[in-house]
Amino acid sequence: MNKFAWVLALALAGCNATSNSASTEPKEAAMPLVSASQSATNQLDLQVAVEANPWDKTQALPVQVWVTNTTSTDLSVTLSSGMTADLVLSQNGKTLWQFSGERMFTQALVAWGVPANDKRTLTFTIPERVITGLKGGEYQLHAVLNTFNHETSAPLTITIQ
Repeated sequence: MNKFAWVLALALAGCNATSNSASTEPKEAAMPLVSASQSATNQLDLQVAVEANPWDKTQALPVQVWVTNTTSTDLSVTLSSGMTADLVLSQNGKTLWQFSGERMFTQALVAWGVPANDKRTLTFTIPERVITGLKGGEYQLHAVLNTFNHETSAPLTITIQ
């Protein structure tokens, strides 16, 4: 029974592990060519960026989300699970892909801090299999911070060719 408890604990700890698809490590990002921004609250600003627009549908699409604290005090928000934010790809209001639809996250309240007048960078990758399955045209990307208020970025319109 003790061995089972250790295996279960390791499995649950792995549910919160992030791959290269979502990272909360602050790092300097390459200058995006296209971005959209919206003040989610009067404290946090969410911005979505892609490297190029239009995007070639033969390759995965890297996306960055910046969460900026626009106040002069450190902020701590409560995340409602181990997922920091969700990324949604849609067209004409219909969700075509969602980051959270492909992963499992711990079900625990998590405190997440954003320093005063600073930003946290989250990185996502929309897989090649998703991008190659899209028809050429315009799509919308938006990010949703996984807080109780569900702060949402402005939609970013991208063109897939």
